[in-house]
Amino acid sequence: MIAALGWEAVAVDNKQDAEASLQREQFCLVLLDLQIKNEHDSILPVEAAGLALLSSIKTNSPSVPIVVVSGHVSEWEAGVGVMRDGATDVMRKPISDHRHVMDKLRSAFERTSRSSHDACSGGRTGAITISIPGTRRKQRTEVRVDDRSAPLTDKPLRTLLHLIRAKLANERVHRTELGERDEGTRAISDLRKALQSALAGVDIIENDGASNYWLVETVQIGTCNEEALREIGNQRITKLAEQIRCLIAVRAT
Repeated sequence: MIAALGWEAVAVDNKQDAEASLQREQFCLVLLDLQIKNEHDSILPVEAAGLALLSSIKTNSPSVPIVVVSGHVSEWEAGVGVMRDGATDVMRKPISDHRHVMDKLRSAFERTSRSSHDACSGGRTGAITISIPGTRRKQRTEVRVDDRSAPLTDKPLRTLLHLIRAKLANERVHRTELGERDEGTRAISDLRKALQSALAGVDIIENDGASNYWLVETVQIGTCNEEALREIGNQRITKLAEQIRCLIAVRAT
């Protein structure tokens, strides 16, 4: 579910490992099962370790939203108690509605007024310009991210062109436009991996939990070499390149 949101997760199974991870890395959100173990070989009374960890996180990382999960938080009073202790939201196990969970996670994250991990971790926040000079080598097409080169194979390139076209048209891309079933989600994941080095870990793709994707506001679209893209010989890439050329021309006027 977290991967479908375009996020990465670090999983731990006890309170001590969770606290160690929080000290080592910058996290944007915590999904906390109140029945987490206290340590590798012992379990405190139900929810005790989880409540202690909740308190620890709020003390040491007060700006990080926490979504609590528990099969025991079944009554309103219990939920209110956890919220009073600092949780952003509460979910009850067993989890059956994945869409509902994804909506809760994104909502919890958005309450922090941050739109990406970059904003969360204090990394790069300025404008990013993406251009496609179209230089072709070893079945890869060059994409420029500011002054960095990112050679893409045809599938990630096509996904990027979809997102660029949508940005220029003030639209969003639904995963079904990128492939059938889970292919669309994988296409976004593959593009993220392909751009990771050039972006130095910054994520420029957002989604709304309903399988719609778009480029973040800080992304600017530079030049796009339609002729070079046409020479690839892929009909879908050619069509997207033509649409992008037209949209850029309209904006220029």
